[in-house]
Amino acid sequence: MAKAKNENEKEVLRSFINFRKQETPLPEDNQISSDVMLDSRYIKNSSQLISDALQKGFDVLQMPNGDIVTTGTKTVVYKYSWDEIGGKLKRTSIASRKPKDEVDNEEEVVTEALEGVE
Repeated sequence: MAKAKNENEKEVLRSFINFRKQETPLPEDNQISSDVMLDSRYIKNSSQLISDALQKGFDVLQMPNGDIVTTGTKTVVYKYSWDEIGGKLKRTSIASRKPKDEVDNEEEVVTEALEGVE
């Protein structure tokens, strides 16, 4: 009984594979297959990319062909100090208290930049 069930499962699988071969033509060199949304590798990679982008506050657009577009803004803070000897403003660096792989909180960056400013 188990052998007959196993043979039946194999036949169903063969039928499905043959059906997929007939249904989906091979993609051309510069054309992405329309099944990209069903590719497990694409799903894994795109899910991670989209999740990371959303956590960073980016807007995400996923196109039907599989392309992903992310947009966002980055706050940049510069601190300038007056150089009395040179008679001009000079950009000074802001020392980060966190490791480089962590994103600074914007409020902390601004507070740090304003330290010592009257």
